[in-house]
This record gives sequence, structure tokens and C-alpha cells, in this order.
Amino acid sequence: MSGYENNAPPYTGIVKIFSVPSYRNVGHITKGVAPGDIWIDKVGNLYVANGFAANVSEYAPGERSPKCSYSLGGNFAAAVTTDGQNHVFVVGTERRRYLLRGFLYEFKQCGSLISQSEIRKNSQDDPPTGVAVDRSGNVFVEYWFEATQGRFVEFKRGGSRPTQLGAIIGSASGSSSSGSGGLVVDRHGNLIATDAFESIYRIRPPYDRAHALVSNLSYPTSVSLNKSETLLYCASPSGVTVYNYPSVMLVKTLHGVFKNGVAVGVAAAPDATF
Repeated sequence: MSGYENNAPPYTGIVKIFSVPSYRNVGHITKGVAPGDIWIDKVGNLYVANGFAANVSEYAPGERSPKCSYSLGGNFAAAVTTDGQNHVFVVGTERRRYLLRGFLYEFKQCGSLISQSEIRKNSQDDPPTGVAVDRSGNVFVEYWFEATQGRFVEFKRGGSRPTQLGAIIGSASGSSSSGSGGLVVDRHGNLIATDAFESIYRIRPPYDRAHALVSNLSYPTSVSLNKSETLLYCASPSGVTVYNYPSVMLVKTLHGVFKNGVAVGVAAAPDATF
């Protein structure tokens, strides 16, 4: 789980490590951490999107110092994921006055930038908040459309031109609030997304409609599945909630994980990597 130990400057970023199924705190990482979203790949490497630090830190299994980092050239790093071909995908926002243009960055693992693609052509107010890659290598990006709705685009594997998807979350989907949050995709190609205000949604192919799985939450910001896809984790400022998946029955709620601070991200590791 990533977050901040205090909710006022100077912010202290930290990633806390919990064992499963006891959910006992067994360690933490602070070096190179100014966290937003986090991700753990299939071999246990941890990736931390360091928001205003404009980079992503990568940690080898069991290590507490970064083995490499990925720079976004000064742009805000919002979320990170990987594919099965040792590629790292990051979504970020250009930090220019009054502009919130979103980009998808593709890196070789611990290597150089491969590509940088605009999420919406000529967009000025659509910051990305989530990114996920399916088993075919297609990349999905969730973004906050003109500060009113969560929307989605898809980049076909190896492509640089996004396709707008029909699903909308937030006010236009009947919710009393609106927004855009975290994103993950399951092995069947279903997108699991949060609106960062109150709900978790499932969006099935062809991604034209969103169905609320859980509602009446308090600002859900990040979602993750365990590797067997039997558990769904959701981070919100107060902590992390664990559900069975796909039934979405409540398993456990972890509150007060970050003392006087807030939880930001959550990710599940393969067994015995940390």
C-alpha cells in the first residue's frame, strides 16, 4: 500500500508491505517514494508513480532502494503498469499553466523511452488517472474528462493512436458524483475502475457501458487484483478494503494504516516476493 504518513507539509511518502491473509505489516519502503499509484509485475518488481517528482521508481523483489527510475521530463506521474514483454507504461500530465494534457509513455524495463502518445488530440483538460494492459498487449487509459466524468481510451498493441471507448463513469452514468480514479483489467478483459468519489465499476468488452460493483464508498482512488484474481483491493484515503472477486463480497477493511495521513495506492504481489 502506498500513501503519506502525514496529511500536511512536509509530506512523508511511504509504501507499506502487508502479508496475506493475515494483513500484518511486515515492512516498508521510503527511499525514492513520493507515491501515487503503485504496481507489482508478475515476477514481483514494484513500481511507484512518484506524482510531482515526475518519475517512476522500480524496486526488485525484497529490495528497499530503487534499482532504476523512469523520467517523465517534468510531467506529473499519475499511474503505472507493465505488460508481459518487459515494457513499462506510465500515464502522466503535462504541467503547463492551466493545461492538463495527458500522455501515455512506454519504456523498456530499466531502459529508455520507446514512445510518448497524446491521450486525446489537442486536449487541454483531461488528466489521466489510470492505466492497464490486457493479455493481448492492448493498453487502456482512464482519464478525467473536463473535470466532470471518468472516460476511457484504448491503444491497440504497438499503436500510438487511441480509440475512444463508450463507457462513462461519474455523473453521466447516474452517480451523484463524478470523477476518475484507478484502473485494472482482469484476465477476461474486463476493466475494473473507480470514479475517485464513491464507486467501483466493471466495464465488459466492448467497453460501451459501466456497471457499478460497489457504491457509497469514500473517495476510492486505486484498485488492484491479486494474481489469481480471487481478491480485489481498493484504496481510499482512510485505508484499503478487500473484496472477494468476482462476487465483490467484503472480506476485510484496513483503516488507519497511515497514521494521520492518507492511503493512495494498492497492489498485490506474487507469493513470497517481499
